[in-house]
Amino acid sequence: MRRVTVALAVLAAVAAAMPPRQLRVEGLSMLPGLAPEAVVSIGWRERAMAIAGLDRQQRWVFRAPDGALAVKRLVGLPGERVAIDDGDLVVDGRRLPAAPPLLRATASAVAATLSGGGDTVTITATGAVYDDCPEAVSERRLLLPASDGGAWALVAAGPAGPPRRVTVTLGDRIVTWRLEGADAALLVAGRLDGRFVAVAWPATNAPPAADGSRVPWPPGMPAGWQVELPWSVATAAPFRAEVRCPGATVVAGGLWRDVVHRPAADGRREWVLGPREVFLLGDAPAVSHDCRHYGAIDRGRLLAPLAID
Repeated sequence: MRRVTVALAVLAAVAAAMPPRQLRVEGLSMLPGLAPEAVVSIGWRERAMAIAGLDRQQRWVFRAPDGALAVKRLVGLPGERVAIDDGDLVVDGRRLPAAPPLLRATASAVAATLSGGGDTVTITATGAVYDDCPEAVSERRLLLPASDGGAWALVAAGPAGPPRRVTVTLGDRIVTWRLEGADAALLVAGRLDGRFVAVAWPATNAPPAADGSRVPWPPGMPAGWQVELPWSVATAAPFRAEVRCPGATVVAGGLWRDVVHRPAADGRREWVLGPREVFLLGDAPAVSHDCRHYGAIDRGRLLAPLAID
């Protein structure tokens, strides 16, 4: 045990001595979280994290089979079976549970209209929702319908007083929160990986700023879901929502969709990883060139992980 500890300490010291390296993101594959020309840095902290081990759902800088450096998200670990089913990622027969911070980093905004006002607002998609990438203006490819998504709302409780109840209805699902005093909260609910999920957290009483196709959710999203119940993937995606908050105000709202995972160009949907192989995918599958196309890679090609958000 002592030898292992000493070895890790030496490796960490070597990593710390290496100067930070900055890389510029090329292409659209990591939208909406990482836009083209975004700069990522690999410093001693990132190198130390790489030494510590693999962390699923982290974005990693790695060396692709063609020798170029790339950034993709790690989804498959050595020895696992990775599959794509109805737009969802499935590992060893189980849909991967996406935690709230990961959804904030990967969800895309959906074009929607808001009707009503004050304490009751209806949010409706302006049309069918596909895995479109608005930034890819020159791309011409078949779009796939989004199977997972939902609604968000920024609600302000107004002057201090008794707790206000906020109800969000999506299809046949209803979730209710209670707002205290003059607080404002950001509420998120929808279907995700075969589940009905919902979460709320404190936010400023101002509409979040839009940032391209990224959902305008403020920081501070909890690590886990407050509501998590089964919801069949066979039902229609919930892209219409009603928000009711008597005694409070809906300040802003919108719709979101999850990543729509695609099979490989040749139709392949499943990969079995070897004892040293890992599998990485882009966050924008419609415009990403990743392990679906060139297969699993040796874990030795991984250089350093980046923060989720």
